[in-house]
Amino acid sequence: MIVSNAAADRTAEPVGVQRTANERIPASAWFGLAVMIIVSIYAIVDRQIFILFAEAIRRDMGLSDTQLGMLQGLGLSLIGLLTVYPISALADRYDRRWVIAICVLLWSVAVAGCGLAPSFVPLLTFAALVGVGEAGTGPAALAMLPDLFPASARQLANSIFVIASRLSQSIGVWLAGMLIVLVEWMRPSLPLAIARMPEWRLCFFAAIAFSPVAVALILMLPRRTAGLRLAAKRPGSLGAAAPAPQFWRYVAAHRGPFAGVVGATLCNQFGLIATAGWIPIIAQRYFGQTPQQSGEWLASMALVTAGLGFAIGTALLPWFRARSQRWSDVLALAWVMFLAALTSAFIAFAQSVAQLYILWGLQAIVLTVGTMILPTMLQNMTPVPMRARVFALYIFSQISAALGYVVVGALSDALRGVERGLLYAAVSVAIVFLVLSGIIFWRTSRGYVALVEEVREAELGSGSSLAEPNGAQGSAIAG
Repeated sequence: MIVSNAAADRTAEPVGVQRTANERIPASAWFGLAVMIIVSIYAIVDRQIFILFAEAIRRDMGLSDTQLGMLQGLGLSLIGLLTVYPISALADRYDRRWVIAICVLLWSVAVAGCGLAPSFVPLLTFAALVGVGEAGTGPAALAMLPDLFPASARQLANSIFVIASRLSQSIGVWLAGMLIVLVEWMRPSLPLAIARMPEWRLCFFAAIAFSPVAVALILMLPRRTAGLRLAAKRPGSLGAAAPAPQFWRYVAAHRGPFAGVVGATLCNQFGLIATAGWIPIIAQRYFGQTPQQSGEWLASMALVTAGLGFAIGTALLPWFRARSQRWSDVLALAWVMFLAALTSAFIAFAQSVAQLYILWGLQAIVLTVGTMILPTMLQNMTPVPMRARVFALYIFSQISAALGYVVVGALSDALRGVERGLLYAAVSVAIVFLVLSGIIFWRTSRGYVALVEEVREAELGSGSSLAEPNGAQGSAIAG
């Protein structure tokens, strides 16, 4: 790896911070960020319908916990994760606005199909299409942010997007709850055949009403955020879209840091979804909550935990960076995972619905700090024309979340004779995989720092290699 004296002088700065004088954030950047947040809120509403009505769907269709886990894991998550890379490759090469808009239309049609599904298999199929539609929005949106905002404002933009995404969970849950109220209010005026449908089916139909507005907002984004802009630049430059073979050559050449980050994220998502995905079901099964009550609790806790997590992260991350120098991102994530595992253990001792949500909220606050770090970490270790696909790898690593749903459901079925077996299954899985995530992040720190320095030198035009760690084979981007 080639590191210049100028790079050595910057080692006291946090990883990824680049100082640029008199950089002004254009209004179009804030508009683009706002649109991405609105789209993320809309994408969450349909997922919240699945979560809030999971127990009702299980009863109406006679599903087991394993099938319920498959519906939320294999359906909503796994198939979408398998398609996230090809969709992100399109977002790197073509107009990202159109890629996201088409994804929104696809998931809207699939949500309507969920409302019509007569049995488990069709419902699972439409849920999978919902996941496919959602898969294209995240990587493209995160890849847009560095194009919209100057380098000095990158962390600010990422933090706002991440925290807004967490708050959007609260807003999405609240909107899902409002849909429940709206559906019941409108039921007497609906045609008889529709009025007789279960509440959860009607909520699926109501959820797609915002689709035309969402698509219109997406297409109003400035065209310069499109992947097509990158492809138009001269071949071999950092602004040129990297073909797939070069992308994978880059990942293979730096397989240590990438394997560590992806592996740690696999474990992180497995542990996260073990509790977060099942809390409403646990509350309804063991503490007698209704779907609407679960929605109100989730909305309130998501709002509180996102706010507290943002405040704590904003206060502690600079302090941590000042003491750990360049390793800050990965080491901070390791400590976040260890602390999240500790807070997960307390959830098993909840004796009331309030205690259940408050104890889960402690875990959520800790993990919010981690979600503030991840986007900047991935951007820092990746050249510009590859970022959407690297975020696709990150999203794909969430395949473990899909499996987490199924594993917790299967373990719960195995503990069917145990009182509060589902709660114990969820907590046990969370603790094990969050600890594993922390260990992997910790061991990845040195390789991550070396890769970030290499990317930084290339972006500054120092000529260091992006393809080979020691620069022996030339730039993967130059090909």
